Amino acid sequence: MDCQRWYIEPGVGSHGAYEHDGEEFIYVLFGQFSIAIEGEVQREMHHGESVYFRSNLKHAWSNSGHATAILLWVNTPPSF
Repeated sequence: MDCQRWYIEPGVGSHGAYEHDGEEFIYVLFGQFSIAIEGEVQREMHHGESVYFRSNLKHAWSNSGHATAILLWVNTPPSF
């Protein structure tokens, strides 16, 4: 399991959807974060919200807010 604190500046994103083996859990510690999983409507997340998904589903993300987003991002198995 790989657990990281991510700092994502406004406007920064994944530059498209990608997939890989494993599972992911993301918890928003501060700011705003957007994620689309397997072509679903992009979900806007805020402080205190979380998402869990299988990493083999195509996913794309970005900081859609005006401040640096701080996330707790957990991958298993470690992929980065």
